[in-house]
Amino acid sequence: MADQPRLPEPRTYLQFASGRHGKAKWYRCVSCGFLAQVAGDDGTADEEIRNIVRQTGVQTNGQHPKAFCFVNANPIAFEVLALVKAGKTLQEALLETFNNDRNCKSWYPYTPGASPLWHYEEMRMMFLEVERRQHDEAIEEERRDFQTALAEQRKKFDAEMEDRDAAENTRLNKFATKVAIAIGTTGVAAAVIIGLIQIVIALHTASPTVKVTVVVPSPIAASATR
Repeated sequence: MADQPRLPEPRTYLQFASGRHGKAKWYRCVSCGFLAQVAGDDGTADEEIRNIVRQTGVQTNGQHPKAFCFVNANPIAFEVLALVKAGKTLQEALLETFNNDRNCKSWYPYTPGASPLWHYEEMRMMFLEVERRQHDEAIEEERRDFQTALAEQRKKFDAEMEDRDAAENTRLNKFATKVAIAIGTTGVAAAVIIGLIQIVIALHTASPTVKVTVVVPSPIAASATR
């Protein structure tokens, strides 16, 4: 039927019990566990309206049930009274009320032999279980979101570290290149200085009377005066 309330998810007892009734009777009092009748001498007790009475509108003793909704979702007694005042028999009024398509959001599938209170307690347990599962699913979803965010942050951090390492390697390579160039230049200058000194020593050895003055300016410049 269009625009009917969806049964709760995930599938639980409610869906299982709903299979005991044809879909054409869903959301109607005739297939609802909360359809009750006044019972007891003082009229304060309540009990189920059994399946045969739901179908016929008459109890085995020939009496008609004093029907009402256990969860007060619909004013069944007033509806029956209004139909009787409109000229229908009590049995006709009961059957029409039981089978009225209400699209009732409080509908709960009837289990034969179970009281309205049993249905109510079962419904509460079912919805508590649904809420528990939804709570667990929400926590699990939050955990997955946290793990995803953590992985993204880790990926971002690793990328930043890689960029920093690459920049540091580039800087070190440039520095090493400069050092190598400096060492190479110094080696050439040292070789030139040693060569000049050796020349001066050789000249001095050849002419001991000649006064030789060697001035080597820093770092590599040199001059000799005889």
